[in-house]
Amino acid sequence: MGMVVNLVSRVRRRQPSNEIYPRSLAVMAEGPARAELEAVFHEAGWELAIGGVAPIVFYERESNPSGWHAAVCALSALSPRPYIVLLSKTADGNLWEELVSCGGSDVLRMPLEREAVLRAVRTGWSIWLSQERLRRERGLARGRGRPPS
Repeated sequence: MGMVVNLVSRVRRRQPSNEIYPRSLAVMAEGPARAELEAVFHEAGWELAIGGVAPIVFYERESNPSGWHAAVCALSALSPRPYIVLLSKTADGNLWEELVSCGGSDVLRMPLEREAVLRAVRTGWSIWLSQERLRRERGLARGRGRPPS
């Protein structure tokens, strides 16, 4: 996982989070994939930032071809669990199934398309918000002595 740390940067929106977009994302990519993502995010109003929770992680498969699986499994074990998008030069049903089996969520084929990236952000943020609401409701229910539903 040490290789991943060198590739991470957080991207933060200039505006606060809302129901459509989160405040920050994590990008684990280098080379053309990183440049493509940064261009889309810059145009959409995000900027590079350090620290904070990243509800959505973009991970470039080719940055660590033999270790992407272990990295995604480790990322999916985080709490709260991020929505993990794998960036790959090839994308098929087998890769998506392998990604999902280790806790990932979506595969985007490179070169990246702006709308596909933004759609992944909107989808990931919507799912993350729903999960966060459930965590809060369960936490509140436990605090009142009621079992979680």
